[in-house]
Amino acid sequence: MLTRSLPAAPVGQSPRTPAVRWEADTGGPIEWRPVHDADSVYVSNPEAVTALNTGDGSLRWKAEIGEALPDVPVPVPNGPVLVQSRGNRGETWHALDPTDGHELWSVKAHDLATNPWIDPAGRVYVLSRAEAGAPWRFSCRDPWTGAEKWSIAEREPEYQWYQPPVYIDGTLFIGAASEGKYRLSALDPDTGQARWSFDEGRWVIAPQLGPDHELIAVSEKLDDEDRPYAAVAHAFDACTGEHKWQRILHESSDQSSAKIIHAMISDLVVAPDGTVLISGPVTEGEKSGLLALDSATGEVRWQVVTDEYPLELKLAENGDVYYSTFSSQSDGYHLYRLDPHTGQPRWTHEEPQGPGWLPQVLQAPAGSLYVEQATRLTHLDPETGKVRWQSAPFPASIALATIPGAVLLGSWTDNRLGLVAADTGEPRWVYSAGPDFGLDPSIGDTILVSTGAAGHVIAMDTD
Repeated sequence: MLTRSLPAAPVGQSPRTPAVRWEADTGGPIEWRPVHDADSVYVSNPEAVTALNTGDGSLRWKAEIGEALPDVPVPVPNGPVLVQSRGNRGETWHALDPTDGHELWSVKAHDLATNPWIDPAGRVYVLSRAEAGAPWRFSCRDPWTGAEKWSIAEREPEYQWYQPPVYIDGTLFIGAASEGKYRLSALDPDTGQARWSFDEGRWVIAPQLGPDHELIAVSEKLDDEDRPYAAVAHAFDACTGEHKWQRILHESSDQSSAKIIHAMISDLVVAPDGTVLISGPVTEGEKSGLLALDSATGEVRWQVVTDEYPLELKLAENGDVYYSTFSSQSDGYHLYRLDPHTGQPRWTHEEPQGPGWLPQVLQAPAGSLYVEQATRLTHLDPETGKVRWQSAPFPASIALATIPGAVLLGSWTDNRLGLVAADTGEPRWVYSAGPDFGLDPSIGDTILVSTGAAGHVIAMDTD
């Protein structure tokens, strides 16, 4: 149970329950986690959306949609609230007025990709298709009117290789397909016109921007006659599309191993100094690792080769590299802090791998570093890798988020939340949330919890 996972409280004390700022009954089960904007908290009830006042939980409005809601509402900054519904005849995007919930516009299609994408200017991008088997279309719409500004044929009927668009410095970068050919395009977000494009294999990792405006991307080539699989890194001039360099990361002549290697592609990060870090199949054979390239030339700065599977790749505040791997239940999990100039480890932290669970790393402000695992939570000193504190073992999965001065733990097996002090791990409070609870921990000094079938939203104090 979660209460056993928390560090022991001082003698004679036990974790208290949290202070509740407000609690609201939404009138029906809540099917997804709550989301919020500056004024409202939004939740999905069966076939309806409820908006509550963020300050006191009072009802602002309730919009009856009339169909099942397969995902959370999406508030557009300074715009409407987008809601996806699903019925017998297809799916629909609804745009609701944030002040009173009335419908501003809707778009119906046979299929909609989950959740639209919203760029910093508030433009809404939707991936949809008109009927089963039809090509997918990628369209840009005005958030207030729903008017289609432009659209392009995005993909042939299958879109499982689709990567979300990336908006960088006024340009929309997207991997698209036409007549069986895959293409990376730089689009004008106002018109949809291509500023430049490059034909290549499937684009498997979202592009990143280098310090000298290089666009770094990784593609896969599959089913070539002599080379069933190749993973290739590319650099382009983000403005002109000039292909500056490419480097083969991994290639295989065996189709079966190619499928295994494909699943290992995991991460691409561009450090501020121009080091391109790529985690995945970066060597020949069946080994994986971490490759550091120069963003200007594509030359290898250093590499780490391992028999283990890559997990996460993150940058520390000073530019050091956090890199995690796992191998098996017996060998477990390793987290490394690497020198960004040489790839040499500054320290290594080991954890046993729990059954069916892979640890995850979370960085908090001021450099705090936490390793989340099924059996415990570990707080590491980011400079030395030494354990500052560790929760007691407990047989439950946890979800983790950091808020100012504290760490939030959530057990999905006993339906509890726990808040512990970030510096000591001492418990602040424990709360029984009930089955199917949802969580939004990012609303200032308040934690929002939805109670699933009970249909309540609760605003809790973080103190």
